[in-house]
Amino acid sequence: MEALKSHEHLYLLLESDEAPMHASTLLLYEGGAATAPDIEAISAFMAARVSRARVLRRRLAALPLAVARPCWIDDPAVDIAAHVTAVNRVFENPMIAQYWNPLTDAGRAALDAMITQQAQIIAYIDDFKLMMIVTLAAIPLLLVFKKPGPGGGLDQAVAVE
Repeated sequence: MEALKSHEHLYLLLESDEAPMHASTLLLYEGGAATAPDIEAISAFMAARVSRARVLRRRLAALPLAVARPCWIDDPAVDIAAHVTAVNRVFENPMIAQYWNPLTDAGRAALDAMITQQAQIIAYIDDFKLMMIVTLAAIPLLLVFKKPGPGGGLDQAVAVE
């Protein structure tokens, strides 16, 4: 069992039918459909290698009573081939397909807006990581800059005219 990272949890909270936050892959072959492997060959290729990649064998599990965010657990019955399709099943809904269609100006604008939003979320999280690193790097300076003792620090002569 592994806790969800903060950006993964954020994606989970932001995901909806209109704004899917999952990743997919598009493979384009120069020779066209004639040289492309069939979907069964790709599924078999992935299924043969899923045991080597732990990240492909995990699934989300909700904790009882929602006491904390979901966590990743290993799923021994994973069927990666079930997730390899020639099309994205989300686009079977005509409303979503019309909204996210990359062949239309509106669809490209919607995809661009979604990618920009995800990039902003990642940048926001990265900003806090950078602030943490800078803060941790500055902690040793606290040992150098100590509060002066009761004598006021250095001996200084006061000149009075």
